[in-house]
Amino acid sequence: MLPKKNLTTALSVCGSLLVLSGCAQSSASGTPAPSVSRKSVVTVRTAANGDTVQVHVGQQLRVVLGSATEAGSTYWAFADVTGPVVIQDGPQVVQAVPVGSAGCGSLPGAGCGTVTLVARAASPGTATITATRTTCGEAMMCPQNRRDFRVVLRVVP
Repeated sequence: MLPKKNLTTALSVCGSLLVLSGCAQSSASGTPAPSVSRKSVVTVRTAANGDTVQVHVGQQLRVVLGSATEAGSTYWAFADVTGPVVIQDGPQVVQAVPVGSAGCGSLPGAGCGTVTLVARAASPGTATITATRTTCGEAMMCPQNRRDFRVVLRVVP
């Protein structure tokens, strides 16, 4: 057990460190610096098309294209993702929704569902994940503006 004087000094030092660490989190304008989330899995969806997404080394990335109610969703095909910045973890996974499900319609070949790619941020740098589709349902060509998906990953330490 510490003598009372040493305990008081230790508490003062700890309090000062806490105050200083709080100051270190502020920007030059005095507002708190934005915190960077380090979730273990970052999920990117179709709406992120054309965006740049920041992830940290070691984080897993899930790219989920389509939805249970969007025709042509299961027709996406991801380009292979090869390191060294981002490494693909297995093949893409297609989850089709049965014909006649709520919001999908009753025509066979509608392609409602999702296509998911899982990858891991392996080292700092920039990588691009792309996917394409030409068909938005059985015998139905996709309009040009719905054929390509692209997201840029900025991997930081």
